Amino acid sequence: MKQILAFLILLLVAAGMAQWPAPTALQAYSSEDDRIVLEWTPPEPIVIADTLYYDAGVGGRGIAMDSGMCALRFSPTSACSVLALRINFYVPFFPDRSINFDMWGVNAYGLPDLADNVFPTTFFNIEGGWNEMDISLSGLIIDRDDFFVRVSKGDTLPYLDIMVDDETDTLDPRSFQYHYMYGWRALPGDLMIRMIVLYLDTREIVTLHGSFGKTFHTVDPFSDLIKYMPPPAPRGRPASPLELITPDEYRIYRSGTYGGGFSSLITVPGSLSTYTDNSIMSNHTYYYTIRAEYDSGSAFSPLTDTVAGTAYSGVGVTLYDTLFYDDGSPGAGVGFPDAIIANKFGVDTRCKLLAIDYNISNVGQGIPKFYLDEGGEPGEELLGYSSRIFNSLGWARINVGTENIILDGDFYVGIEMNTALGISLEESRPGHAWDLPPGGVWAAVPDTNYFIRVLLQYSDGTAFYHMYPGWNAISLPIIPEDGISPAALFPWAMGQVFYFEPDIGSYILADHIMPGKGYFVLSNIERSFSLDGVPIHFYNLYNAGPGWDFIGSLSDFSGVDTTHISTTPDTILDSPLHFYYDRSTGLGTYRTRTDFSPGEAYWIYFNEEGLFNISE
Repeated sequence: MKQILAFLILLLVAAGMAQWPAPTALQAYSSEDDRIVLEWTPPEPIVIADTLYYDAGVGGRGIAMDSGMCALRFSPTSACSVLALRINFYVPFFPDRSINFDMWGVNAYGLPDLADNVFPTTFFNIEGGWNEMDISLSGLIIDRDDFFVRVSKGDTLPYLDIMVDDETDTLDPRSFQYHYMYGWRALPGDLMIRMIVLYLDTREIVTLHGSFGKTFHTVDPFSDLIKYMPPPAPRGRPASPLELITPDEYRIYRSGTYGGGFSSLITVPGSLSTYTDNSIMSNHTYYYTIRAEYDSGSAFSPLTDTVAGTAYSGVGVTLYDTLFYDDGSPGAGVGFPDAIIANKFGVDTRCKLLAIDYNISNVGQGIPKFYLDEGGEPGEELLGYSSRIFNSLGWARINVGTENIILDGDFYVGIEMNTALGISLEESRPGHAWDLPPGGVWAAVPDTNYFIRVLLQYSDGTAFYHMYPGWNAISLPIIPEDGISPAALFPWAMGQVFYFEPDIGSYILADHIMPGKGYFVLSNIERSFSLDGVPIHFYNLYNAGPGWDFIGSLSDFSGVDTTHISTTPDTILDSPLHFYYDRSTGLGTYRTRTDFSPGEAYWIYFNEEGLFNISE
């Protein structure tokens, strides 16, 4: 292998621009407060040599070399450099033997053309079994469709057989022996002669999928231009073994500052594709790049693109707020049998509905009601509660926290009344009351407020989401307790979670949900849910842009305005305006935003690639 590797390095020098394959798709992420995990895709293995052969690997019989020389026709798919031959011999006596081999063209009859010498006669010592004969130093390059390798005895001793695989199909003859009376005759199988070659289309390194240097070519044993009688029948061949180079190890570099110098952090074995950095401080962003190292560090790949990772720590702050319009002193009570009365409320930031309070002016029964705003009036009713008995006057509370109702904008809270029930009210302008009479339609009551209140929960350690059927734009304002895999966070999405990659201008299926990035998540029904975790008070996007990028928000439930944005360089943003995909209107529409609200995701345009930072 060392000799082949040295030959490969010489090819690299000759190629000038060739480089050793580097790992790709480097990611840095963290779901805990004391570590950052790196993951990458290993580079494609380098194909050092490809073995051309036509036998099936089963030596069925030996052909006596005393009877004459033998030859096997090879058909490489393109120009190649011959590195070595492998030939299988049977030597029952006289173990130290010798052979001659040479290479010839193909005549019009599909036989060795002894007037067309490709490689001169060369002498080798051999023994029984497989023998490898190195001819890489000869610099032999073959650029023809077919040629023969011919083998003959190099001594005068008897009992030297070359092995033949007689399981192969003789309707496609490639192996021949020369008889002094009959000339060339086809053998009943394939000679066990194999050739190690390096394809040389561009004289650069070969990889399995052509991602580095030249393209890998499979061996095609059926591309003969010479037609035989009868015509050859196709036959299967075993897969050719490949000699490959993969990285010995990966060297990981880290920097603690944007644009700062990198230092070597650690080397890990080439068999790994992940590393966990435990030597970090929480709430600090680190920058990483890696390279692959080959041949004990004497050769190495270019560095990957830089990625950034942050391990967040902290405890969320939870606040409770009660929304109401009354002054606390009922002026009257209202009875409205079989009707629904409600107050319209609104919130500027996403929160959770925990409870509804009613001030009872007359005992009776009623059904709590909740509606999201739809076109400026109550939409579909969401609670679906049965009738409740209110048997005392004054304030009565209905807890609805288990319903996971997430509020973001206008909504309506009310009650369907029976004959006896009375609810307190006051005359006031502006009024926020709405009525739905039996058999009628909703109507605003502009001079009335009902004594109906709602208890709300705000938390920067909880992300509240309200999803609509179809695609929803979201982000993570927290590091969830359940981890950052899409399957753990959104099991009902069936893996349909995508982020936008501006470098290629396309959506990519997400395998981790990262702070600072926006995601499109598919929901089959309308649903509300929340995620608890460590609040994110800042983030850095190392490689934001160029062009449109889809970014995330922070945990501050009051929102963060655009004055909290900073960039490096400061020219990457002309305008801090960003656009939110709003699904509350039905199919969805984009709306201009001037602040960042928890859990939302936004499109923003970058003039060039750079560092985007936002903090509370």
